[in-house]
Amino acid sequence: MMKDVRRLALCGAPLAALLPTASLGATANDPATGQAIAQQWCASCHAVVPGAVSNEVAPSFEAVAQERDRSDEWLRTWLSVPHGEMPDLSLSRQDIDALVAYLQSLKTPPDQ
Repeated sequence: MMKDVRRLALCGAPLAALLPTASLGATANDPATGQAIAQQWCASCHAVVPGAVSNEVAPSFEAVAQERDRSDEWLRTWLSVPHGEMPDLSLSRQDIDALVAYLQSLKTPPDQ
């Protein structure tokens, strides 16, 4: 079953990479825009909204956000360079800024 999910994700990845990146009218540092971009480009592998069940292929956005050592700059680099099984989506700088804003909005304060 897990192999089938990965195979499906990998089969669709090259096709998704060929599509033009729709910035959805991205406004830099706008978490709502970042969430919309995440729903469009990331939700096939990642759980992008709080409380959603994540699969074994990719971590949830909540899990990524809780990693305290992930600075904004680290996240921008991570989103701009293809890695692992993730396709190269050629996200615009505004898209990346909006995604980073969304990820940062999912962080909980350290004392919670």
